[in-house]
Amino acid sequence: MNSKNAFKIVLGLIFLIFLNKTSNGQIGSSISFATDKVLGLNIFYTKNNNSFYLGYSYQFNGQKNTVVNERKKTYGTTPIENGDFYSLVDLGYSRLFFNQLTVQPEVSFGSKKYFTSYSDKRFKDDGYSLVNSSETLTGIGVNLGYKINDLIEPFCGFHTIKKLNFGVRIHIDIY
Repeated sequence: MNSKNAFKIVLGLIFLIFLNKTSNGQIGSSISFATDKVLGLNIFYTKNNNSFYLGYSYQFNGQKNTVVNERKKTYGTTPIENGDFYSLVDLGYSRLFFNQLTVQPEVSFGSKKYFTSYSDKRFKDDGYSLVNSSETLTGIGVNLGYKINDLIEPFCGFHTIKKLNFGVRIHIDIY
């Protein structure tokens, strides 16, 4: 994530805090993991029984720590392996039923990148991954959550790209 994206996220959080102070809602964050080796993070805003959230999901699928789109002349040229990974932006809505059960549909869009990893001892993990091509991805999913209390909500579900998904949401009241 670059500094422009980080700035936008911080600005979004400040906006959500302002909304929360004027409307007696909640803000929060969640972390999730999926069986397709995906880590997801999101922020959300809740008012009454409705939540809207924005998230980011990233697949760890064998790519090296350093991923480049263009190889420099000094980089190593001995191939190690080929693979692919994806990153997604997740937009979702959540509705609370029976004061504890939540249903969370989401739509995701992003890109899938195909790479070749090369050996090069100068890099932290002894190599780098060069992106050869990419394609656009779109998927949908739904999670079911259970609010244990006003703070903690574990959830699990299925997504067409990420597969089986599970995580926890943390709700924060700010008045």
